Amino acid sequence: DDEFALIDTYQAITRDLAGRWRLTLDNDFCTMIWFAGLKRLCARWGPSDRPGLYNDLLRGQKAMESMAPVRSLDRLARLVAERPHYSALFAETDDRCIWQRIRNEDSLDVLKAAFDEHLTAFGDRSTEELKLDNTSFRERPEALVGLVRQILGQGTAGERQTSPADDEDAKQLLRRHLRNPFKRLILRFIVRRAGTAIANRENMRFARARLFGLARRIFWRMGEAFANRGLIEAEADIHFLTVDEVFDYVLGMAATQDLAALVALRKAEYARFRECRPADRIRCHGLPYRNTDRTVASGIRETGPAKGNTAEGVGCGSGRAEGRALVVRDPGDTASAEGCILVAHSTDPGWVFLMTVARGIVVEKGSVLSHTAIVGRELGIPTIVGVKDATRRITDGAMIFMDGGTGKVCWNEAPAIYAGRTDQAA
Repeated sequence: DDEFALIDTYQAITRDLAGRWRLTLDNDFCTMIWFAGLKRLCARWGPSDRPGLYNDLLRGQKAMESMAPVRSLDRLARLVAERPHYSALFAETDDRCIWQRIRNEDSLDVLKAAFDEHLTAFGDRSTEELKLDNTSFRERPEALVGLVRQILGQGTAGERQTSPADDEDAKQLLRRHLRNPFKRLILRFIVRRAGTAIANRENMRFARARLFGLARRIFWRMGEAFANRGLIEAEADIHFLTVDEVFDYVLGMAATQDLAALVALRKAEYARFRECRPADRIRCHGLPYRNTDRTVASGIRETGPAKGNTAEGVGCGSGRAEGRALVVRDPGDTASAEGCILVAHSTDPGWVFLMTVARGIVVEKGSVLSHTAIVGRELGIPTIVGVKDATRRITDGAMIFMDGGTGKVCWNEAPAIYAGRTDQAA
């Protein structure tokens, strides 16, 4: 009966939200329109020596819920730091053991309540949060303990966020440069609209993460029920089946009843997928699976990374930084990016916990409106997106020098423009 209730819950959610999903597209459209207008006006009316002024004007969006999990973690870290008994507990090295003590010891009730409050509000925000087969902090709360330990070791992430003085500097610069009061009024209006649109889109993404978190819990519970009935070997195997295959089996309409065999087939296919590196663009004609070589035939092929130790992408916020490169391919295998320049192919909203302790961020994908750029801007961390082949060209541990305003990156040797103390250097 539990399986039928889970199906009813899932279908009720999809019916309720199906007509509202277009709001995500509406948010994207509004964000692009207002941001493009702001960028165009800053280029026309702003100072020529401040090309990234539009990024600086958008800092400090107080309504952006994406930063709420970071602030909540800061509160947890402060609670631990202020009480010697809690600090002694977090001096232990086994996160799972710490979590078990928090759950079971009466003397830690206040800390337990604080962790439960965070998990209730933000437990679905984690790396690769839209992959239902990944576990979130709700299923792996000991990982949250590890994050708090990192913050205790490097100071609160809130200290790294943009200060009001930074925002005021950009606004004061614009007021001094732009004498026409009518133009200033128009620009302030555009800044507010663009900021609101960006915050709305980020908040919608957070709502999406919570929705996917609910779906994750539904299917993990379904996997547990199937495993208990001997239909599959382990509850995680449920993710190798399609939604229709799972529901049809429960409802007695399954085309194949041997679910364990289907899981074994899918596992073998996924093992082959792990060895593939698809091109950024794939071209095919007719049946896609019978035209896998058409990409190469059409001239779209993988090329080797560019030579040299310099690159350029899209700067998403003023500020320079230098530090050791931390090349991250799987965020789940990365304990911390503290004091490093984070280098990645792309990021998702769940990476915010790594990004908050980094000195800078360099990614291959994304735009000035990507989550990487938005969060980097809010944290006041120099951020550059669109750096082609960054994870292949930059070796782990290389010394990186980056300028978030110009989008220029170099590594191993400091160029003349970085001579002297950098904005974010330790």
